Amino acid sequence: MGYTRNNICNCLFWTKVAVAMSLSVGGLLFLVWRVVDLHSHAMYPSTSVSILPPVTIVDPATGQVNKKCYYDTTSQYARLEPQSHQMMLGFSLDWSYDTPQKIVKKLNGYSPVVYNAFLDLAPGTFNGQGYNSEMLDWHAQEAGRVGGILELSLQPNASLRTFTNDMYEKVATQLLEVNTKYGVPVYLRYGHEMNGDWNFYTNQPTAYKASFRAMAAAVRAKTNMTAMVWAPNVGITYPFTGGSYTETPKPGGVDFDVLDTNHDGTIDNYDDPYTPFYPGDDVVDWVGISLYNYPFPGCFNCAVEPTYFNDYLTGKGPMAEKGAIVTPAYTAVHDFYQMFCTKETHNKPLMIPETGSPWHIEYVNMAGAQSEIVVKSGWWNQLFSSSTMSKFPKMKLVVNFEETKPGWPLGTEVTQNWKVTNTTSQLTMFTGLLNTYLPNLVQSKELKYSCDGTVVHV
Repeated sequence: MGYTRNNICNCLFWTKVAVAMSLSVGGLLFLVWRVVDLHSHAMYPSTSVSILPPVTIVDPATGQVNKKCYYDTTSQYARLEPQSHQMMLGFSLDWSYDTPQKIVKKLNGYSPVVYNAFLDLAPGTFNGQGYNSEMLDWHAQEAGRVGGILELSLQPNASLRTFTNDMYEKVATQLLEVNTKYGVPVYLRYGHEMNGDWNFYTNQPTAYKASFRAMAAAVRAKTNMTAMVWAPNVGITYPFTGGSYTETPKPGGVDFDVLDTNHDGTIDNYDDPYTPFYPGDDVVDWVGISLYNYPFPGCFNCAVEPTYFNDYLTGKGPMAEKGAIVTPAYTAVHDFYQMFCTKETHNKPLMIPETGSPWHIEYVNMAGAQSEIVVKSGWWNQLFSSSTMSKFPKMKLVVNFEETKPGWPLGTEVTQNWKVTNTTSQLTMFTGLLNTYLPNLVQSKELKYSCDGTVVHV
């Protein structure tokens, strides 16, 4: 009897082991299949989707940039700034799940212009290349399948003082290659959110500006189909704490005097969170700012405040006052649009390269909680509205952060979901908004890109 029972127990034990191993192996095989599937679609595209034609930027006879590809420095438009008063839409994708073709299909044929991808840059990685060149090639090719533009968020992942001209040259060479081979323009958002404290390169304005300028020089020498994007984080609650990478400099420390812009002996909310990090008009094509609808304490899936976007972009109004003591001196150094996008200042086109309104499933039963549709549609109604476009005519691009990830907006970990294409209800909401605001928006299929950096509406 005991022997039989032992046999049965052993049998059950090894059966469970076999099932567990099968599930593990199955999971690994699925991941392998997923990567292969994505890359195979990149290598062997559907014949129903047009790919942008290749572009000749470098004259093969001389090895120099073709004169027709020179950027017109007298132009009123920046590199890759559409000669249109309409706004472009983009998506920052979870590329393990989505591709540009899938986004277009989910949006019933509406073709967003821009697709963002993140890559790290660090000396000695990827066999000395410094970044994943295969992924850059794939991202560019995928964007080209829908006639789009790649937004490349290239993040230094080591001390900027270890970067070399050879690294910048390698990046620039491949950007020329994807501009040429796939005809895909690139917005190079290099070292974004440099005014935060959550990356290797943040809170280091002197080193950052030197690195940005070196990257821009390398890129400009090779191609005008890549535009340089300078994009800090919205500075309403600057200086930032808790990011764990680079603390705000202390008195006497490196860059303290640079960041203490009002020279009162401390770096606080009345210092300029942007200008100390600005590399210069000669190397910046576009400016951008990461600006999300984040909940205030006591807000659990609240409806979006009607002036949130305006107040955070301009550094004044009731929403800004919730994050700071707003005075004329405060607004003077927090009105990002006035500081960088007007004719009286730097006159740069503006992109919102990361944005969205997160919905949290953990808050669904909290008092006052609104539906996912209310939380997200309220934000996009603000961004797409004619009043927003009229007030901020240089704002030419908004990019939804099409991902779900953990976060701690109110101190406790929750799931932050910015996606607008992952469920039927969200797709119905978002495609409805696209139809409503269609006259305000321009699609990739309506744009033509040239090697001199011009983008025209066709």
